[in-house]
Amino acid sequence: VKVEKVDTSGVHVQVVGLVGKRGRGIMPPPETGTERGADLRKSFPVGAEIDVKIVAVERDGILKCSKKAFLVDEERKAVQD
Repeated sequence: VKVEKVDTSGVHVQVVGLVGKRGRGIMPPPETGTERGADLRKSFPVGAEIDVKIVAVERDGILKCSKKAFLVDEERKAVQD
């Protein structure tokens, strides 16, 4: 996903390759994998592309993303291999 905006509600992202509302997502602060109170603007600059896991689809169609869940899945995969 590509970082579109960062604010107090989290990191707003757009799925690369999807245009419009269908590809919009948000990564709440607890799902970023950063320490509590960390400046998310430094960790996730606007325009940066990051790997995330989509953990839910909200009622309004917005994708709930998680960097933390992605990292856990990667670690599990590495242990299995």
